Amino acid sequence: MAAAFHVFNHLPLELRQRVWELSLTPRRVPRGGFPGQLELPPPPSAPPPAVLHACIESRSYLVRYYTKVFVGESRYIWVNYDLDTICLNEWWLEDLTTELPPIKHLAVYSVDHEEFERRFIGDIEHMPSLEDVEIKPDQKGVYWWYGWERVMVYLYYTDTPVHFRTIVLSPDPDHKIPVLSPENFIRVKRDYRRMRRAENPDWQGGGEMSDSDDDDDSVHKHAGLKNGSQSWSGNEIRDPSTDVLTVDQPCGSSARMHIYEMSLYDGSPRR
Repeated sequence: MAAAFHVFNHLPLELRQRVWELSLTPRRVPRGGFPGQLELPPPPSAPPPAVLHACIESRSYLVRYYTKVFVGESRYIWVNYDLDTICLNEWWLEDLTTELPPIKHLAVYSVDHEEFERRFIGDIEHMPSLEDVEIKPDQKGVYWWYGWERVMVYLYYTDTPVHFRTIVLSPDPDHKIPVLSPENFIRVKRDYRRMRRAENPDWQGGGEMSDSDDDDDSVHKHAGLKNGSQSWSGNEIRDPSTDVLTVDQPCGSSARMHIYEMSLYDGSPRR
């Protein structure tokens, strides 16, 4: 047991306040329910911030760093937007954008990447304060990342990548690809394509990225689509695997959606 520091109250007020600030710790705050079909264990409930209950002085000084959320429910929660991560099932995203507008750190539990792509990706895309997103898929497998790399293409493989950082965590922490990130999703997709072509030289799947290694570790180094007959020049995009010609629009959400739709024909492994 740590020895008590009996002279703390005799320290200058500014120093005591700095000590209280340094005592703030990040928390993971769950929101809403987590359906039974999720194989992942739901996050544990978040205890109230201990520092707010240390003494009257700590509470009166540090309460400015916290906001009461979910006040319309039976039990509100204190949240520090700078430190705390809000954890929720993807179905709560539609309500989150209005209920927690300053949210910076988000963890999303997802059952199905297709549902996430179709219904929820726009919810996080338009959260202005968001800094990082952690996605926790439910389905294990050798190619657990399939589908989620398309989300990364949509968010980052464009002239106007989103402002926040996204990572997708493998349901199996011992998987050889434990996380999909802005730094490695191109390489993951490319390595799979090379493996398939080594096994079958006639395989034609997956063509929306260059075979060069130059842009493996730089999200913003590339500019739009860069592969052979495909281009992102503000005019037309042709998908060689389907021979479908798409007229693009100015960069932004619409531009990302065109790139994303083309990635649906990438020949990735399907479950």
